[in-house]
Amino acid sequence: MVTHSQIECVSADVESGCVLGGIAESKLSNNAIDDTYNMLTTTLNDCAQKHFPKKIFAKFLKPYWNEELSNYHMVMPSKKSVWIDAGIPKCGSVYHSYKDAKREFRRLHRYHATQYMLTIDHDLDKLSQTREISGKL
Repeated sequence: MVTHSQIECVSADVESGCVLGGIAESKLSNNAIDDTYNMLTTTLNDCAQKHFPKKIFAKFLKPYWNEELSNYHMVMPSKKSVWIDAGIPKCGSVYHSYKDAKREFRRLHRYHATQYMLTIDHDLDKLSQTREISGKL
């Protein structure tokens, strides 16, 4: 979560790093517009990287994730970009290919998540049985 103090720090850095005074009133050439845009985006990105927390993938949230899921997860964006490049049709082979890739990934994801939960459940049952037997001895 971003705090108010972080936002104030970014605001101060942007104001000190960008020379934007008078730009709105001036008439700029295409090159000057491009240079101003590049300066502004570079300053904003630098400030964000400096002050805002970075997201880190937490492997423990999806312990069932494996190489097969990763491969299917990489196929989906490529199919989606082909679909978008084709003009986002609502039918046809490109549309069906994209939807099939999404469907297959969801199916596989559910399968691996369920298998993981079944394994955990089995291990817990086994452990509780072992404790019951050792308690009777």
